[in-house]
Amino acid sequence: MRGGLMERDRIIASAVANFRDCGIYALSVWSAPEMTAEEIVRSVRSRNPRDLKHGQMRTTTAGRLRTCGFELVEDGPEMHYSLTLPSPPADTDWDVLEQTFDDPEPTPPREET
Repeated sequence: MRGGLMERDRIIASAVANFRDCGIYALSVWSAPEMTAEEIVRSVRSRNPRDLKHGQMRTTTAGRLRTCGFELVEDGPEMHYSLTLPSPPADTDWDVLEQTFDDPEPTPPREET
């Protein structure tokens, strides 16, 4: 899952920033086998309440991403991955990526502490 609406200008800016900082075009995503997107959000927030602050999220599966030619590289905190993109991504890559994710849905509300 990825937090936010995945508006094209924002994901392009994020991928370009990642290229500038790390040398690869990639987007930040969260994934965990056998967990729903809602469970991932709650688990990530339980470790760091500042993560996943978006009001919306987009979901897909690792299998759908791989079928469309994208790769996931584990790169940080538990369940965090870089979704790698072609270098540089073409307009058609952004189209395919957008179609690979489901429509936006509300992110589960933050739990009161």
